[in-house]
Amino acid sequence: MHNAREVAIDIAMTLRAQGHEALLAGGCVRDEAIGREPEDWDVATSAPPEIVAQVFRGAMSVGASFGVMLVRRWGFTIEVATFRTDGRYRDHRRPESVTFTDAKTDANRRDFTINGLFRDPQSGEIIDYVGGLSDLNARCVRAIGIPVDRFDEDHLRMLRAVRFAAMLEFDIHPDTASAIRTHAQAIDGVSRERVGQELQRMVCGTNAIRAMELLCDLGLEFAVLGTRAGQTRFSHLHAAVESNLTWPSRIAALAIDRCVDAQGIRTSWTPTWMLSNASRDNACLILDTLETLGHWDSLTVAQSRRCAGRESFASALCLFGVDQPVAAKAIGAMTDLWANESQGILPRRLLDGHALLKAGIPAGATLGTLLEALYDGQLDGRVQSHEDAMNLLETLRDSVD
Repeated sequence: MHNAREVAIDIAMTLRAQGHEALLAGGCVRDEAIGREPEDWDVATSAPPEIVAQVFRGAMSVGASFGVMLVRRWGFTIEVATFRTDGRYRDHRRPESVTFTDAKTDANRRDFTINGLFRDPQSGEIIDYVGGLSDLNARCVRAIGIPVDRFDEDHLRMLRAVRFAAMLEFDIHPDTASAIRTHAQAIDGVSRERVGQELQRMVCGTNAIRAMELLCDLGLEFAVLGTRAGQTRFSHLHAAVESNLTWPSRIAALAIDRCVDAQGIRTSWTPTWMLSNASRDNACLILDTLETLGHWDSLTVAQSRRCAGRESFASALCLFGVDQPVAAKAIGAMTDLWANESQGILPRRLLDGHALLKAGIPAGATLGTLLEALYDGQLDGRVQSHEDAMNLLETLRDSVD
């Protein structure tokens, strides 16, 4: 039985046996050094992509011009990248060209010192050309070289600095933070998809609040969220994190904290973050359900049960409880009673559309209206049997006729 670490080491040792230098690289080295479980395992090597493809049959190119290959072994996929130095970054995203080089030069073209570490796969020794170990000990995110140059190469690195600082509970080095504040608005030019991916990783992390606070502090809030820090509370997002709510729920929570309504999610955040239709719609449904909870006492029993039966209800109730804890507790107790009934909050309909057609109700809007009115009667307890449902149908049909 293998794990990802063993597979990465095996790949590196196989390259070494072929006469190439090969080291564990980047985030996996960083995480192991501070006692975190790495999410990914990467190998950096002197072997060019075509040699990697020869050594590992079936290796896939995901950027051969940048020296990046994927090697799959024993059910694990490991990224194998050739040591390189980058040419000019005209689009502030990718270099125009790369030159294959050595490990030291490769380390110095990376973004942050804590990501520029290598580990010898055989001895386990950490190889540090950029001061990453001292920054790990200082719990500091620091750009390699001149921070302005690193961020001018790739503007997204400003968001990555925030994500790493939040994820690792590190500080951002003053010089690096100053460069971010100076260039914060440059995020506008970054691919919306890339911004959305970084933001989702921040917001879905356990230290989401820290990430949002850093966005505000570093002047990135307007460029990323479209809001300005009139207030810095993130109490709803905190509740979403504590309750381990999903990405759409966290979008809704963040929207409440930044005074963004459902229309703002649709017209501003969706294109800014390239939200999927499902994420957008689910977040908006949560806000809609939250609004319904705000006037719960004026709802009929049927309306209340319909609300409680929505998929968005649990998330909405969690967020509602931030500002209305007493009301949320009462609503939760009520809906728990319904949920514990034999048929649950939303029982099976006693009469469906087919039954109404059989009873002589023609297809169309009237049938739909009668169907929902019958179900309301069932939900509020007026209809408890098939006979009750048929009697109510006759009464309703007479009123419609």
